[in-house]
Amino acid sequence: MTTKIQRNDAHSEEFMRSAEQMERERLLALYQNIPDKKLKLVLGLIDEAARDKVRLDNLWEDIAKNGEWEWFSQSDKTEPYRRESVASKQANNVQKNYMNIIARLDSMLPIESEEGGDELDAFIAE
Repeated sequence: MTTKIQRNDAHSEEFMRSAEQMERERLLALYQNIPDKKLKLVLGLIDEAARDKVRLDNLWEDIAKNGEWEWFSQSDKTEPYRRESVASKQANNVQKNYMNIIARLDSMLPIESEEGGDELDAFIAE
């Protein structure tokens, strides 16, 4: 469960640091079972994932407000055309990076025994 932070300025450094710290703590709790020998790598990945998650949330808010597409023209003499917004392109790139980091973190978790796993683990084990 993610805690929402009320903010006045989407670009406030204080807001960003606070949101990143909250996300970092959430991820640390989720990945607390990763073996200690991988801790330095894990901490770096968690920091990067926290930054990406906060950026992604901000980008999606921008997209929700302004849309995924925008009208663009090279000059006032050319006919404008629709193109994907900068925020939408950035969101796609940040989301790919975030998902890659989360996949790496997930792959470092110890495999649970069949008794401690969930229904999916039991199905896969069959």
